[in-house]
Amino acid sequence: MKRSTFDGQVVVYQYRVRSVGVGVDGARDNGYLPAEAMGQLRLAHELRNDLVRIERDHADAKARVWMEHPQIAAAQAAVDTAKTAVDEAEERARGERQRLRSTKISGALRDELRDLRARRKAAREDLAAARQEHWPAMQARFAALQTERRAAIKDLYRVYCATSNPEARGLYWATHNHVVARHDTAVQQVEAKRKRGEAAELRFHRWDGTGTLAVQLQRQAGDPARSPELIASGEGQWRGVFQLRPWADPAIAPRPRGKDRDGDITMALGGGRTLTLPVRVHRFIPADADITDVQLTRERVGPHYRLHVSVSVRLPHPDVPQTRRATAAVRLANQSSAAGILVARIAASVALPPAPRDLADVVRVSGRSADVHVPDTWRALWRRDDDIRSIRDDRMEALREAVIAALTEDPTLGQQVGVPPWARGDEDGPLRASVVAQWRAPRKFVWLARQWPAGHELAGQLEQWRHRDRHLWTFEAHERDALVAKRRDAYRKVAAWLCDVASEIALDGTDLAAARRVPDVSSEDKHGARGARRLAAFAAPGELRQAIENAARRRGISVLYAEEGPA
Repeated sequence: MKRSTFDGQVVVYQYRVRSVGVGVDGARDNGYLPAEAMGQLRLAHELRNDLVRIERDHADAKARVWMEHPQIAAAQAAVDTAKTAVDEAEERARGERQRLRSTKISGALRDELRDLRARRKAAREDLAAARQEHWPAMQARFAALQTERRAAIKDLYRVYCATSNPEARGLYWATHNHVVARHDTAVQQVEAKRKRGEAAELRFHRWDGTGTLAVQLQRQAGDPARSPELIASGEGQWRGVFQLRPWADPAIAPRPRGKDRDGDITMALGGGRTLTLPVRVHRFIPADADITDVQLTRERVGPHYRLHVSVSVRLPHPDVPQTRRATAAVRLANQSSAAGILVARIAASVALPPAPRDLADVVRVSGRSADVHVPDTWRALWRRDDDIRSIRDDRMEALREAVIAALTEDPTLGQQVGVPPWARGDEDGPLRASVVAQWRAPRKFVWLARQWPAGHELAGQLEQWRHRDRHLWTFEAHERDALVAKRRDAYRKVAAWLCDVASEIALDGTDLAAARRVPDVSSEDKHGARGARRLAAFAAPGELRQAIENAARRRGISVLYAEEGPA
């Protein structure tokens, strides 16, 4: 395949899908999709789990090859023994911390953990040395396993998509490519974490009604440009692949307002089928854009679903400013202040202009410096959502006790309820009180409310809990989602305001993931560190950094990185 020679920038335009159907409660459903589209989402989900199965089988096959060598098998056994000893000591450390209600453990246990981890580290080094020593002799076998893995992944296309296979499941090829590409990225991330010594593995996901459908606008040499004007016209070779209407040149036409934003998309589902959905076209794609691919995503917010369309386009690099206006440095922060949570401090070589009116409670300018905050009003709403979650947990705990008491008093209730659809292992057979005692997911009690005998005195309590919990869950999830969207919008506006001033920006390159990492059980998790992690989870300084980086690159502003700690 010929490598692309594109030299520009990739920009994604996202549009919200308007309500198109009626939900189970009779209200308009923003996440409704027809059966054909839902079938494609389900197939994409099953394809992802099949890819995970292939990766796990490949890992097991490699482990079996390594274990055939006596020296490596002995080294692996030593690693397993050392790991078991560390796990047992860590479990005792957790129990001691819970018993003493402290973040510290005794010195003897701490010393034991340190010694056991040193032994585990030495055993891992011995295993790595043994593998490296015998790798040349075993390299051919691992190469054969890798070939089998690639063949198994390639064969999934025949199983799911190939038109030459009459038994193919009917997944659209573009969605297949999207799932495989995301899987490859996940494999690389897992391998990178393992190289850093972190625990990571690919996991199977249960079907929850979410996912992404994709289309690709393939273009050969000599084909016309995939311009938004051509795509909106419904003409040309991509008319059966994707359409987005309306469209106007944003350099001439004003930004759409009100009902002028009402548009629609049409995208292919494969097999000659198409899907048309109404969308909010809040902004037009530039006339010189080259549309490459489109993704329709169905996501879940609380008990509800919603849809959005992401259109990826290629744009030429903007003209780099010829005159230097100012330089600015952005240092990330993560601490409480009188104005809220301090997220970043900005220092510029010239006086900064006043912040836009709608950022008055977010940006505070003082001469050549400015502070970016998350206002306390937002933080209060976030805490309210935490309080709602606590109320839901307390209500579910009270319900659990009532169900356990009913099942203990009358074991025949378990036979009337039946076997949960997710049951496995000790959950097989009639429902027992000991099984309910282990439930932590509200969805399991929702299922129980629907299966409980209608004549039992607890049926009304279960149904009342289900309705109330759904209401609280909706309130909590949607308010938190609105807060996250408000924060994202504010950060993007801060980035645009800063890029209107600076021609060069130095960004703090601190590893934020390391700062949020929870220490192991042998280290004291101080109260201040826990508070800093909570602040970072809400303030999301990395999101501000990403917004500034994106805004700068779209405007042709150079970005530098400096390794600095939080202010």
